[in-house]
Amino acid sequence: MEYYAAQNHAYLEFGTETPTPGYALFNGGIGGTFTNKNKKSVVSLYITGNNLLDKTYQDHLNRLKYFVWQTDSGYIVPGQNGQYGIYNMGRNISFKIDVPLDFKSK
Repeated sequence: MEYYAAQNHAYLEFGTETPTPGYALFNGGIGGTFTNKNKKSVVSLYITGNNLLDKTYQDHLNRLKYFVWQTDSGYIVPGQNGQYGIYNMGRNISFKIDVPLDFKSK
């Protein structure tokens, strides 16, 4: 779990920063290696998940949070949590397969 507290003491002069709400992200992963009879690694498999609960959040130092979206009718549209701008990555699941290659010349 990664927890980030609310950033309420922002430098507000000239629109430099904006306060950012706090958030918690849940990440996890597991993996292992399969070996042959000679205890030599054959293949390693891993699965990793970041932001597993698909939390909508903006990092306080992310400069993309200052972008605003404007509709054709001229309205500026806030995102899901009422904040403007581009949000950080949502749920991300990755798989890794590691096959060792052994090139020995005789």
